[in-house]
Amino acid sequence: RISALKTAVNNFIDATASINDNIENPDERHEISIVKFAGDKSNSVGDNKYWGFSNRYRYNYNYSQVVTNLASYTSSNANSLKRTVNELDPAGGTQADYGMELAEAQLNSHGRENAQQVVVFFTDGEPGDGSYFNLNVANDAVQASRNIKQKEDAALVYTVGIFDGASSTNMNSNANQFMQAVSSNYPNATAYNNRGERDPDGDYYKTAQDSDELNNIFEDISDEIQQGVGSGSPIEETTSQG
Repeated sequence: RISALKTAVNNFIDATASINDNIENPDERHEISIVKFAGDKSNSVGDNKYWGFSNRYRYNYNYSQVVTNLASYTSSNANSLKRTVNELDPAGGTQADYGMELAEAQLNSHGRENAQQVVVFFTDGEPGDGSYFNLNVANDAVQASRNIKQKEDAALVYTVGIFDGASSTNMNSNANQFMQAVSSNYPNATAYNNRGERDPDGDYYKTAQDSDELNNIFEDISDEIQQGVGSGSPIEETTSQG
């Protein structure tokens, strides 16, 4: 799964860089940030780990942290971001709340007022430490997402589930309810099971079972964003992975 995700993200980076190649003004180019979420939260920027214990065994866990700040990439420097993506590896839980909080902070600190802001939230597991669905983690993530969705510039949140049982049409599981609540399908959700009214035109929770589907999702998201903002409008995309 992580290999398929890296391939899809790198293809998205290439596509965005290709678009930026044709935008002369650097201030109008699309920007990308990468956020990872796993274990404890770190406010430093990078790809760092820490030692922790589980069932008396010592493990090297990923911090939940911003891997790269928002920046624009063209064909001349896209490989540097792709190398960063390729160096990521899974280690730790699924602290989705930290991922969304870091994405929110990234947009607040580095976002541009004239840009369409977008968060793409990927996960291969339920919110928590990896052993069960954690209500507090889930609802804190939903609240952070709500803050993003309620921004004055109408930021969008896409969620992509690549875990067993992921379904955008089946609401019987807590995990699928959570993914719906985080997404812009429910702009006023305050908890995973308190979602409010659905956007009747929303299609912001997507699922994938293999690398081809994942690539198609990235292409669809890119196309939808471009169509939504129109020609010449910059986009800031924060990809949150856990």
